Amino acid sequence: MTGGKSAGKAHQTKLDKFASVREAPMPSGGLNAQVPVGSTSPEKESLSLHDLMMAIKRLLTSLEARIDSATTEVRLVRVDLRNTGARIKGTEKSTASLKVNTVTLKAEVNVLRVTTRTLEARLEDHKGQTQCNKM
Repeated sequence: MTGGKSAGKAHQTKLDKFASVREAPMPSGGLNAQVPVGSTSPEKESLSLHDLMMAIKRLLTSLEARIDSATTEVRLVRVDLRNTGARIKGTEKSTASLKVNTVTLKAEVNVLRVTTRTLEARLEDHKGQTQCNKM
């Protein structure tokens, strides 16, 4: 039983080190945006699940996605395509992975590909931006 406690304490020390970081650059997509990570109060010593969820939510803000805290499911915001002349080209699964110190965050989303007369738009979840390419 003591071995389990000491292993938990060593893991907690790694999380404490991670929680002490206030800002960290986003490593993917070449973006230089600073993302605040860690606790919100100075007396807090460890990284809570809520802090981790909020950090993930901030990372996914540029995707116009939200985190359902009960299931940690990533859902894309609905876009109204009526009266645009768009047609659905298909869907595909896409996975994004981000590693910060010892914590790896993964998100898998369904990407909807839509075409209009002049351009094709695809949400690139790993870059955090929408790219438009002429057909």
